[in-house]
Parts: sequence; structure tokens; C-alpha cells
Amino acid sequence: MDTSRCFTCALLLCLLFAQECLLLASAQDILGAADGSSCTRIVEGCLEGDCKVTMPCVNGACDGLGRCICKPCWEGDSCDEFVDLYPPSFPTRSEVVAISEPDVSRPVFRAAARDRDLEDTCEGREPCACALTSYGIVAGNRYQLFSVDNVTGHVTLDDPHHLVEGVPFPVTLGAWSPGSLENDTDPDSTMQVTFYLDTAEDHDDHSHLLTDDIDKGSHLHNRTKRQAPPSATDSENYRTDFKLNIVSGDPAAMELGRVLEYELQITIPPTERLDLLVDIFTKDVIAENYVPPLAIFDVRADLPPEMTFSVGEPTPKMILSESIKNVYDRVVIEFGNIINPDTSRNILLRFSVTAVRTRMTSKTHYVTVGAEFDFETYVWVGQTEVTVNPAKANEDEKKLEVDVSGPGEIALDSAGIYTVDMFLKLRSDRVTISVTGPTDLEDLLAVGNLGVTEFSQNYRAIPNDVNHYKTVLTPSATQETYSAAKIDMGLITSTGSIYQKARIDDNKISFTFALFALNKPEYVGETKTVILEISVANKVMYKEPIYVNLTETNPDEPTYNVEDVLPVTELTRATLGSLLKFTLHLNVTSGGFTAVRVVAEADPESPLQLCSARFDLEASGFNLPWVNTSSAEATLENDHYVVDLGRVYVSQQRPVGAGKENTLVLEVFVYLDYTMDVSLKEGNLFPIKMKVGKGDDGLLVPFEALTLEPKRYMYNPDVKILDAVGWRELYVSGAVALDVVISMPAGSTHPNITVDVAGQNNPSLPGLHICRARVSFVGRAMPCLQAVRDAVNMEGVSYPKLNPARQDTDSARVALGTVSHIPKALGNLTESKMIINFVASIQDDAEFANGAQYGIVTTMSIAGKSVFTEEKKFVATRGPSKDLLRVRFPLPSVLQ
Repeated sequence: MDTSRCFTCALLLCLLFAQECLLLASAQDILGAADGSSCTRIVEGCLEGDCKVTMPCVNGACDGLGRCICKPCWEGDSCDEFVDLYPPSFPTRSEVVAISEPDVSRPVFRAAARDRDLEDTCEGREPCACALTSYGIVAGNRYQLFSVDNVTGHVTLDDPHHLVEGVPFPVTLGAWSPGSLENDTDPDSTMQVTFYLDTAEDHDDHSHLLTDDIDKGSHLHNRTKRQAPPSATDSENYRTDFKLNIVSGDPAAMELGRVLEYELQITIPPTERLDLLVDIFTKDVIAENYVPPLAIFDVRADLPPEMTFSVGEPTPKMILSESIKNVYDRVVIEFGNIINPDTSRNILLRFSVTAVRTRMTSKTHYVTVGAEFDFETYVWVGQTEVTVNPAKANEDEKKLEVDVSGPGEIALDSAGIYTVDMFLKLRSDRVTISVTGPTDLEDLLAVGNLGVTEFSQNYRAIPNDVNHYKTVLTPSATQETYSAAKIDMGLITSTGSIYQKARIDDNKISFTFALFALNKPEYVGETKTVILEISVANKVMYKEPIYVNLTETNPDEPTYNVEDVLPVTELTRATLGSLLKFTLHLNVTSGGFTAVRVVAEADPESPLQLCSARFDLEASGFNLPWVNTSSAEATLENDHYVVDLGRVYVSQQRPVGAGKENTLVLEVFVYLDYTMDVSLKEGNLFPIKMKVGKGDDGLLVPFEALTLEPKRYMYNPDVKILDAVGWRELYVSGAVALDVVISMPAGSTHPNITVDVAGQNNPSLPGLHICRARVSFVGRAMPCLQAVRDAVNMEGVSYPKLNPARQDTDSARVALGTVSHIPKALGNLTESKMIINFVASIQDDAEFANGAQYGIVTTMSIAGKSVFTEEKKFVATRGPSKDLLRVRFPLPSVLQ
């Protein structure tokens, strides 16, 4: 093969790619400037360069100064932020409607909720996008008598025959704002409409009776104590009593971060069985506000020791708001069945409430307590009106001080652990934390898990479970490590004094992150920079670099064995010819390295062959900063299949607990060779003999033996031939590129797959020359091939000479061997694909007409049998045309 020709071909291809990218970028700039939905303005004070700034204008129009003026309900510089300030609200909570002509086909009632956005935001002009209200029936409606038009609110009687005289039919209607409807949440407002059949002679009687009943129902709905039942009852459960008191705080002078402390006294009479459930919530039952600015916290119960509870010790169930992830707007305490001997005793239930910052904060809101007891007896225990007052500007300041500790040096193939103490003084604001690693194109320093470790006393109003705050990791350019980590903590509310300093222990929130130095000795001695950034209320208040020097690895550090191994894949039957995936949870030791080696017996009479293994970093615990997730190849050593995954560093960032912080997830892949002659008789079991751990001391994996089934029919792979460059001109010393994209069906196995590329065998045209052929991508759904991709590119690529008369080789072949796909496709279909890239030129060995059609043929074979052939046409030229980069073909994504 002519290597100099290959080098020239590849070099020219790189130059052409660079020109193509520059031209593409220029074209995109021109298109952006010509977009009709943009506004262009002059930057004030600009004296040099291009002083024009162009921004999109999505829901607005440009004014004379080039600013985007928004339509009602839209905000932002580009008018692309939908704003719905007010939810719809019914003017009344209940209505009584008489139906005198049930057989007449017309609406019997119209639901009309008021939305203040129509007057305030849209100034009475319709249509008003943020004042659109949708209606529906949410409760009642026995026998499905009624229906409601979701747009107009008209209620229609669909079945008049079931409307019985003298019987009320209550129907609860709901009204939804556009956002609530889209998110499929509870209605923003509800009202109960009671329908009844009215006749002329008894109209007044029915009207008065029904109205009295509803009034009585409303009164009882808000009572604080039940009325005693008839004296004939044998139970004293009716004597259960509830008293709600404010222990401290002024509900009329509430502010962000201030605290109201409540005490609910529940008097339990002597009883052999009393079921009890208490419900506390801040969702307003009057204003219908479903973005609650009041958070419940610090719920605790003082229980008399003489009482027994069927649920054990009652535990408050804290329920987070659907709209604000850090606000508990409802708490349910279930006491189960209570036994209280001898005499009445009191349960004391204490809880606190504070105000958080939302767009509805500066208004009047409600804290409501209800109870269910004695077999579905419901009662409103009490309700407190809370007025939240806006904070003064000088009493709403935000201050931040930060302490960072961690190593200045990290040895290769190990991690540095950093702790950050954040002393934060604020009332209630959004907080975000980010760690950004080096921007090198090659992975050198991986950003590990970033997470909260501890909250101090002033943050008791927000969830203190460190696993509640999720980290978003940004993949690096290679997709093999993470280059950044970020936590959007959401709304952080402090209940501390607004007059205190920032640096006190009660203001501290602690978190941790890890940096892992990959094992690349050529970078020893280099210093890398990592940026730690903290934002409060969308303003960066801390941004500092952390400098890390890379030092030599220490291969002599002691390594631990795996503590225990648990297979989580339940599999008892398998089909010959399939690739099995087993997921193992390894419990590893904090504060050092754990060696992981998979060893499986190579039984000559068993078709089970270990072919690959890999770690799943995303599913592993918090104390695993980074592991290599590449598929590793199994080798045959002394009658055993062996996959050596090296050592794994385990940190001590979080204590081991229910979050499985020290769980390392390992995926093991076993191929069932269908060419072996094995007995498939029912009951003939094939055991999987495998150990995982350090060296020869690995732990035996408790697998179930498998019952094998005959090989089934396998669907052939799907093949597509795609352009890899934006032109199709073939000329001497110039190149085109093709991507052969092969999609494997889930659960399939095909032996001896080969892909051949060749030119036309036409003496009047020059011969084809393949500069390069390689497997450029293998999806994770084919781990056994992924593990040997480099070996395939080294040993499985050949360049045969089909026509001896040609000057150079004129074809290429890539032999993939046996390819197996795991039983189920992964969420991303890209992982079921493999891509083979071919770079081709033409030889200078024939005279031909400029612009002649030239075909390149691609053939895929399975076990020596051709299953796919396609010819792709190109243009043979004596040299590059002046329009080579102007006439471009669209490049489809090879991973779609």
C-alpha cells in the first residue's frame, strides 16, 4: 500500500474540512442577521468594532430603538418568557341551581372564574394568553348527569331521567390556568354547584331547604369541635377534642424567614380503638393559591406513654409542594388505631411555619389544620390568617463567606477530596453551586460528585436530606469523564436573625466535591485550574480558582478486596446465541482503593463465555468519584476467562447509609455460543461460576443456574450509507468519506460480519483507492465488540487488490467477527449502532472524461453470505472544481 498517497489524502481531507467549517460558520452568521423575528439595536457608548446587537423577538415587535416590546403575558429581552401572574378564581365557593325544564337542550349553568391577568396584564383586551381558563368536573356528578364545556364553562344536563325531585346533586367544578392545565396539576380554584329539580308549586320550599342545608354544611365544615352524638352510643370517641394555638410569632406581621410556632392539643378520651389522622397544609382553601409562600417544618409529637398506636411511633409525612421543590406545604400525621386506657389524655403536636419568597408572598395566606377520626369523621380543626409583609431593602441583604479545604496536589489514578463551608446570610433566595474543571480536549482531571453534606440550624425549614439536592454533571468532550458539576439548590430559606453576621455556625451549609486525575504520565508536573462558583438570587457572589498540581501515581498503595457482591439481575432461562447482561452491586471500602477482577470458569462443555465487563458510574454511589466506564475485554488465562478492571478509588465524602454511597455497579456480559453441541433437555441446568474481587481472593457471585433454549431466528442488521463530507468530487490526491452505519436489533447475534468497499471494475475509469478504513464508533449495547474495537482496527482491516492491473490497492475490508447485542435496547438508540468510516480517493492510472459518474459499492456479509449491497454515485474529476465547497450535500447525523 502507498503510504505517502494515504498521508496526502488524509492531509487534504483535513484542510477541506477546515475550509468547509469556516464557510458554514459564515453562512450561519448571514442567516442570523437576516432573520425577520429579530431586533437590532446600537450599543450605547460603543466606539469601535461592530456596535450592533441583534436579539430574537419571539412574542413582540421591535420599536424605533431596536428593542423588543413584548405582547401581554410575555417578558424577557426576547419576549420568550411566559408570565401568568394570577390564577383563576371563582367569585363564590358554592352555588345552588334549580332546574325547572330538564328536557330542554340548553346549558343549565355557566362556570365563570375571574382571572386578574385580564385586567392587570392585558388591560381588558382579549384574547389574553395568560387569562385563558379551562374548566372541568373534579368531584361529585353521580350517575354522570352533567358535563362541562372546558372552554366556555357551560354546564349541560346530559341525563335528565336520573334527576330525582327532592334530591340534591352536588357537582364540584374546577378552573385551571394554562400552566396548571399543561402540568396536569390540581385546579387553581374550585366551587360546588348543587343542582335540584324545581317545580312551580314547591319552588320556594325546595330553595329554602337546600340553601339552609348548604349553609349548615359550610358552618359545620369550619367548626372546631364535633357535636355529641345521640346518648344511646356506647363509644366515647365523640369526646375527642382539638385545640389549635399559636405559641409564638405574630401572624399579622409575618416576614420572609420569620417563624410562627403552633401547638395542636388533641384530647383523646378513654378508648379501646380510635383511628386518627391529622392534616396540616398551607394551600389556601379560600384564595385558591397553589404556589404556597408558607413552608411547614419542625413537626414533632409529644405522646403520652400510656397510649399505644397500631403504627408504632407516628411519623410525620412531609409533602413537598408541586411548584416549589424546597417547600413542605402539607404534612400528614397518621396515628393509626389508638388505645387509651382509664382516662382522657392529651397528644401535643407542635409545628412551625415560615414565609418563603414567591411572586405571591406579599399577601394574606392561611395555615389550615384538619383531622379525620372515628371511622371517617372529618373536621376542620382551625385556620390561621397570615399576612406576609415585604421586607425593608436594608433588611433583605445577602452576604456570603466561603472556606475551601483540599489538596494542592493529586496523584495520577487517584482523587482529591474538597470540602466547602458556605456561611450564608439571606432571607429566602435561590442558591446554585458549580465546579468547572479544565477545558482540555483530552481528559486529564475529571470532576467527581458534588453534593451537600450538612445543614446548620437556620436551614431547618428546607429539606435537610442531602440526597434531595441533585447534581447535574456535564460530560467532557470525549464523553468519558465529567468536566463540570452543578447543583441548583432551589429556594433556600433561613430562619435566622436578619441582624446577625454571616460567619456564624448556624448559617453554615457544607458540601463536598472530588477531582480525579486520570492515569496519563505525560502530564505529571502540570498545574490545572478548577473554578468554584456560588450564586445567590441569580447573582454570582463567589468565584475563585483552585489550582491542582498533577503528581506521579503510587502503584504501591494498598488495595482492598470487595466487601460483598449482590447480583440484581434475575435470570433463569436463556437462549443460545444471545448475549446476557448481569448487573452486580459491589460494596466497596471507603478511604482507599478496591481491586476489581472478574474471573469465570471456561468449561469446555458449557456454552457460557465471559466476553466483557464494565462499570456503570451513573448508577454507582456518591463515594465513587470516577471509574472507567469503557467495556473491558475478557482474556483466557489458565482455563478461565478474566476481565481485569484495575483499581477503583473510593472516597469518604459521605458516611455509608441508605443512599448506597459505597455501591459500585458492575455490568458483566456472557455470550452463549450457539455452535456448541449441548443438551437442552428440560432440567439440564448450566451454572455460572464467577468470582469478583481482588486477585484470586474474589468473592463467589451467587448466580442461579440457567436453563438453555434453542437458538431463535435473528433479524438482520439495518445498514445505511451516509456522506461523511459535504461534497462528492473524486479526484487524484483528493478525498471523499463515507460512513457505513449498522444498526443491530436488540437480542441479536451474527457471526463473521464483514464490510467491503470497492470501486467500479471499469478499465475506462481510474481505480479506487481507500486511504483509510476504521471502526469509528461502537454503541454500548454491543459491549463485546466495543471492548475489542482497537484490536479490530489493528488486525481486522485489510486492503485487498481486486484488479491486478491497478497501480495500488483498490478496495478495503473490515472484519468485525461475531457481533452480539444485549437483550434489550438502551434508552438511546445510538447505542445500538456501529459506524465504519471509509476515506477514498482515485488512482492516477487511466484517462477519463471530466465529470464522469463513478460508483462506490458497499457490501455487508454475514458468515460469508452477502445480505446488503448499495452503490453510491460520485463525480470523477481531474482536479477540484471551484465550486467544491459551495455545492454542498446535507450531512445527516450518523447517530440518528
